[in-house]
Amino acid sequence: MHIGARMYTDPARTGDVSVDRLLELLADRRRRHVLRTLADEPGETMTIRELRQSLCRDSDLSERQLQQELHHRHLPALSEVGLITVDDDVVRYRSDHRAERLLATIDAIT
Repeated sequence: MHIGARMYTDPARTGDVSVDRLLELLADRRRRHVLRTLADEPGETMTIRELRQSLCRDSDLSERQLQQELHHRHLPALSEVGLITVDDDVVRYRSDHRAERLLATIDAIT
């Protein structure tokens, strides 16, 4: 999927997503970082650039590599299940109690 202006305007509702799919998505530490970072921001919103910079601080990948991963893997996957929306370069977290409970459980054991 391509991220650009007005992409992902009709994301799936996370309640329709299986727990197995949520676990599959949250198994990736970068996706967990994206969700936690967005949830901690006022308004639960950040630009893609801000997210990328946040990921760079805890990564062995270059900023360019992270940019590609965000655009081609992580943001489309999270948007597809309705955990985020992406509009132009702004990413917004869409709170989901099941995902938050799973994240809390993962945090408790890692």
